Amino acid sequence: MENECARANEGTSMTPEAATLQEALPAPECMQDESIAIAGEMEAVNLSDDPAIQKPVLVSKYLTPEEKKYLISLLKEFRDAFAWSYEEMLGLDPRLVCHTLNVESKAKPVMQSRRNYHPNDEIQINQEIYKLLASGFIKPIKHPTWLANIVPVKRKNG
Repeated sequence: MENECARANEGTSMTPEAATLQEALPAPECMQDESIAIAGEMEAVNLSDDPAIQKPVLVSKYLTPEEKKYLISLLKEFRDAFAWSYEEMLGLDPRLVCHTLNVESKAKPVMQSRRNYHPNDEIQINQEIYKLLASGFIKPIKHPTWLANIVPVKRKNG
């Protein structure tokens, strides 16, 4: 397949001027998307053997019973690869996901005014912050006057 893609792309390089004059060609067949099923309606399935413990995953409602049974058994077999809480992500290397802000040294900092949130959102924000602090994903830093507001984003599925 790789050779097919390489052959399909041979001789297609051109100058930027020539590219603007020619209409775009369709992608080679090897690069065309197969018929990708749209997820559609989803159904929650608990991967835990204990009904009191929730380890939900979403599977398509359009799977055949055989496909659904096979998928659930496969997910249960490898459920240790999933994490449902921050505490379950113990082996996560901080160098992989550690974020730093690359701020230009000459840039002048801008202080934001504190944003007020809906009381329900405030509760959820605080719960999430405490979970992240408890699991060691974030740590407190001291900035006496500077403030960067968080931007909570609600998930489409609730």
